[in-house]
Amino acid sequence: MVAGEPPTLSQKVKRVVSQELCALFLQLQQMYKPVCVIQASPEEAAVLEFASQVGQELTAWAAYLREASDASDSAAAVDLVARAQQLIWANIQELTGLTGQFSNAAKVLLEGCSKRAAGPVARTLSGFPPLETPSCFMVAGEPPTLSQKVKSVVSQELCALFLQLQQMYKPVCVIQASPEEAAVLEFASQVGQELTAWAAYLREASEASDSAAAVDLVARAQQLIWANIQELTGLTGQFSNAAKVLLEGCSKRAAGPVARTLSGFPPLETPSCFMVAGEPPMLSQKVQSVVSQELCALFLQLQQMYKPVCVIQASPEEAAVLEFACQVGQELTAWAAYLREASEASDSAAAVDLVARAQQLIWANIQELTGLTGQFSNAAKVLLEGCSKRAAGPVARTLSGFPPLETPSCFMLAGEPPTLSHQKVKRVVSQELNELFLQLQEMYKGCLLQPTEEEESLLDYAAQIEHELLGCSLPSDVLDGGVDFAKISAEMVSGARRQIWAEIVKRDSTNAAKILFSRQKNHSESQKSQESPETHVPQVPLHHKGTSVSGFPVFLFPFEAEKPSKGPLRQVRLAASQYVQSEFGALASKSDLKYIQAAMNESVVTHTLRSDPTVSCRMEVDREDHGLAAMDDILVGPGFDGLNRVKGLGSVLTVYAVKEPGKEGLEVRRLAVGPVVPSEKATSGMTYNFIRNVEFFDEDTEEENLTAFLDSVGVELPADPVERKKVLVKLYTSNKIYPRLNKAMYTDDAEELRRHAPYIRALRGVFKRGQSDPLPGFNFFIGSAKKLVKRCELTKEQAEVYQINQKVCWPAFFSTSEADKGGNDAFTGLTFCIRCRDSTEDPNEIQGYFPASIKPWSCFPDENEVLIPPHYMLRVHNINYNKQPANPKKWVIELELADLPPVWDIITQKNWQEFKTWAQAHPDLVDTSKSHSSIINEVVSSLAAEPNETGVDPLKVCLDHGALPNEIDMQTGNTPLTTVALQCLESGKTEQALAVLESLLLAGANPYIKAGPHEESFEQLMPEIDLRLLNCVMGWQYWVDDGVDGKEDGWYLWSEDGSAMLEHAFQEWLNSGHEGRSKLLGVRSDYFSYNVDFLHMKQANTSTGTKRKIRRYRRRSIPLSHDQLRALSEAKLRQELTLLQKLLMRAAVDGLQQATCHLQDAADMLSSLSQMVSATEISAVSSEYEKLVLGDLEDEAKETKETKEAKASLLNLQEACDLNWDTREKVTEVVKHLRDDPHVKLADDLVEGAEAFVTSNNVFQRDGITHAGFRASLSWQNGEKRTDLDMCMTCPECNMQVYHEEKECGCTEDKLCRLNLDIDDRGTPHKSSEENLYMQEPGPFRYKLEVELYSGPPVPFRLQVHRPGQALRVYRVAPHTTPRSGGRIVIFEASVAEGIMHLESCLEHLDVMLSTD
Repeated sequence: MVAGEPPTLSQKVKRVVSQELCALFLQLQQMYKPVCVIQASPEEAAVLEFASQVGQELTAWAAYLREASDASDSAAAVDLVARAQQLIWANIQELTGLTGQFSNAAKVLLEGCSKRAAGPVARTLSGFPPLETPSCFMVAGEPPTLSQKVKSVVSQELCALFLQLQQMYKPVCVIQASPEEAAVLEFASQVGQELTAWAAYLREASEASDSAAAVDLVARAQQLIWANIQELTGLTGQFSNAAKVLLEGCSKRAAGPVARTLSGFPPLETPSCFMVAGEPPMLSQKVQSVVSQELCALFLQLQQMYKPVCVIQASPEEAAVLEFACQVGQELTAWAAYLREASEASDSAAAVDLVARAQQLIWANIQELTGLTGQFSNAAKVLLEGCSKRAAGPVARTLSGFPPLETPSCFMLAGEPPTLSHQKVKRVVSQELNELFLQLQEMYKGCLLQPTEEEESLLDYAAQIEHELLGCSLPSDVLDGGVDFAKISAEMVSGARRQIWAEIVKRDSTNAAKILFSRQKNHSESQKSQESPETHVPQVPLHHKGTSVSGFPVFLFPFEAEKPSKGPLRQVRLAASQYVQSEFGALASKSDLKYIQAAMNESVVTHTLRSDPTVSCRMEVDREDHGLAAMDDILVGPGFDGLNRVKGLGSVLTVYAVKEPGKEGLEVRRLAVGPVVPSEKATSGMTYNFIRNVEFFDEDTEEENLTAFLDSVGVELPADPVERKKVLVKLYTSNKIYPRLNKAMYTDDAEELRRHAPYIRALRGVFKRGQSDPLPGFNFFIGSAKKLVKRCELTKEQAEVYQINQKVCWPAFFSTSEADKGGNDAFTGLTFCIRCRDSTEDPNEIQGYFPASIKPWSCFPDENEVLIPPHYMLRVHNINYNKQPANPKKWVIELELADLPPVWDIITQKNWQEFKTWAQAHPDLVDTSKSHSSIINEVVSSLAAEPNETGVDPLKVCLDHGALPNEIDMQTGNTPLTTVALQCLESGKTEQALAVLESLLLAGANPYIKAGPHEESFEQLMPEIDLRLLNCVMGWQYWVDDGVDGKEDGWYLWSEDGSAMLEHAFQEWLNSGHEGRSKLLGVRSDYFSYNVDFLHMKQANTSTGTKRKIRRYRRRSIPLSHDQLRALSEAKLRQELTLLQKLLMRAAVDGLQQATCHLQDAADMLSSLSQMVSATEISAVSSEYEKLVLGDLEDEAKETKETKEAKASLLNLQEACDLNWDTREKVTEVVKHLRDDPHVKLADDLVEGAEAFVTSNNVFQRDGITHAGFRASLSWQNGEKRTDLDMCMTCPECNMQVYHEEKECGCTEDKLCRLNLDIDDRGTPHKSSEENLYMQEPGPFRYKLEVELYSGPPVPFRLQVHRPGQALRVYRVAPHTTPRSGGRIVIFEASVAEGIMHLESCLEHLDVMLSTD
């Protein structure tokens, strides 16, 4: 009853009377205890005390609130309590008794209940009896008994009351739950409400076969969870009334269906597999953990009941790690138990603590990395509880109980792990386990983790590799600028570890091995950090393998060079090696690709039209003037993936199979690939990736790898080696491999090169000289006349990259056509002309890979296809601009084999015999009038610098092979005449250049052409030179090389009249004042008329248009002075001596070889000696040879006959080496010693040539002339008495006889045919004698030469006849038969034609022509 009530009299009367009656019957009740006078019904009795306590406490709260100073409206608060009292009383009466009214007996007993103790109310509502289950934990149909019903209803009414009071007294918390209770209020409310919603959902679930059972499960779970909450919360073991009220006031669940991921529940706590003994420490955590486990148990049962429909659905990321996480958690729990009891543990508590912290950290990481909310979803946690449990038993020291560990962070690249969260989870967890067990391993002194024996070997080998990677460095001279090897090395070590780790994982290695491998990494880094830069010195040498096309160093680490036995060690080596390849390959490829791409050009030529998509090898294009040719590489569509090859031309191109047949609008680009110009540091034209992936390989697995590759492209590898080569070549010309292989080589794709490597090696092997089982019909393209052509549409900037003497090569197999035998002759564009001459024609002496014709197997049989193997090294010989230096489409770049000496070096070194050989092999390259560099200008410059003593006239070689005497050097702007003039002015020496100038002027060189940087003519540069040479009688010749009239290739004379007319026109041209510019002059010869270009020495038939080279030759000359003849004589003698010395040295070397053939150690030295032509070189080596062969024989007494002969042969060689102009008198002595050597065989020609030189030298020493148009020298040996022999010859011009009394004929000095006896020797006892007769040029007459015995005894004599361009004629004549003076012997008669004397004689003679050939 509340103060102020009841308002009416009747109510007052009833209440007062009721109270009096209650007091009366309570006293009677006391008096009659044995017999209950007042008996309430059982239902009423059950709630009497509860109702009394509630009523009394509410009355106390009304009094408290009436006086509360912090209440803003106490009347309203009291009114709330009063109404609550009435409502609660009404509910009690309604729920109790059959009449719906509380019985009088019950009311009397209620009045007699124990009274409330005096005192203030408890703000925790502890004065009330314990309230019943909050509504969020009550299920429909509860409670089953009346007392429970009453308590529940009253509890709800009280909750409603105090929640309103709580709102009214916000500044003062009327209801105060304990801290532990407050921590779980919202959690408990959300769980209770969500379970109620699930009960409703399951009651209506159509897929549930027995919804009642499911609802019952939920109800029991609610009760159990509430009981657990009450048990775990508060000191009394009961959830306090204040907490229950606050729980009732928690935020309500939003209306809507339940979430099958259980996201409506609060986040569940750590699953049991990640909980450690002693956890959780806080009450709230205990509650949450227990509730979480109850919920897990509930929903796992529901999951079983509803198998056809998944009630609990984890996200894909979570599902991927459930079993993994469960296995990790359970295994860690088992390890904690094991370590707790481990006898070898020095501190098991610390070890267990490590595991506990690892469990917590791992669970935190799993929650953080999984799911969009950053929390492991409830569904996943429930499913995690339901994962299969760990089998009982001890833990495995190899950690095999854990799932296979993932890549730890130390082996992960930047940007890893992949985006999938389950991979992140596994890697992070693996890293945590890795760190945990490394710490435990330290605590247990290395005995905890136990890998297998094979794994231990693998770990040791991995450590060795890592040591080598850390300890290696490259010499600075092989590193290109900007390459930081230290940085690369560090990155390489890290990357190699990742590769080794991948190999360990691939081999299903144990977790223990993985963790120990990680420890190696940490240990090596720790050691490295402790080393100072000053003390760390690399100890491991690298195997340097040269440099790539860009000069990037290529090398092998020691572990790459070795070959461990097959198995895991070999696989680890390969894994680490492949990473080294890729790491350095990526860096090197950037550099190498610049060189490859510098020679590549793409140009759009047409577009595809829509066509039949089922025809993949035909491609319709929108224009026919695309300019493509058969064998051209094209790109169809974007990038290099569309690499293809033209087979047939027209508006419909026949090609290899295209990727998108029939598609319209694709660009068709011509791909031009010129040869690559390697860096100056490059040791080959190969890229780094090519060297590492193709050149380095395991021969043991080569056959297996080649078979596997061919299988991948659908080709079977024949066992027969010849059939195999056919298959390899045919495959290259097919669509199956060409695009992908060439793309790999053009783009330097390391992975594709590695894939194609077995095939590249095998195909290249087909092109190797000297191989066994050669392919029938496979012709190597080597020989003096062999020439290939290839068009390339390069830009002018790209074309200008090619410079004279540069080495070049194509980076892939490259198709060309044989010149002059079909092929793409009609195209325009920059052309590479490849000369394939080799230094020897003997295939057994040639090694390496060479071009070869593949016409029988080619898809282009009409093109005479010749395939060049990759990196076939060539050299730029010259660039023919074809008069258009600004238009590279007209250029022809001449290439030659790089292994041969370049002609420019041959000229610089003055090796004129080799130059002559080169010119004979390349006659069409001698004329360089349209080319970048001028051969004739280089030759005359070299000749003007030093005298030519070789016996070969290189200028004549040039002129004979079509070089123009007025050729302009494009580099200097000089003609050959101005080149010589400038050389003479620079050196101050003119004498030695006179012969060169004479030859040039006589050949038609124009001294009036202004040339060079200062536009000066030869006449202006050297006015002192007598140009009367131009006024001599000259003849003209023309060149034939087309077989006209059956003529062989060579020079042919113009007719007499035509030659005279042409010479007259030439003289007019020289003196016309047009400063030597080209001018066409009309000249007639026989039946034809010609336009003649004297500047370029060309004639053109006005009727047929045929053009031919012409040249001028000397038919007559003007006399030279005695000094000029002496200068020419000396130059000629020097040449003869040089040639003679080379031949004597060669004979001496052959003799030495015979003398020391029993000494095997000398073989290499002899081989070197036999190939040398320089006296200086042979002299230097022969001294070393002497030490090698004879150095150990110090005691002459012990010398054998063979040793003495070897010493003598060596001495003979040294004497021949010492011959020079100053020691030329020793020629006779050298020849004698060589003839005495039993091991030397001197040819008769060489002996005669040596004697001829001695005679000529004696004549020269006596101021005689040894160089003229005709010369005869007589020599004899005097006995005890002197003998005087005389040569006699009559001059047909003046009919005067020349002999000892008349030493000159009667012709005037301007006559070239004037006879001169410049040396007349009357003989000296016991000495040799010489006489010399000459004329500068014989006239067109008949001559006769006789030898007279003037006085003294007859003796045998020797007569030698010298004629320019002819063999030396030697007559050895017996003594005169008439032993008195006056006896004459006719030596020869002769006729003269075109300035050459032709000898006619019955006497025996020997024709001698010395040559190094």
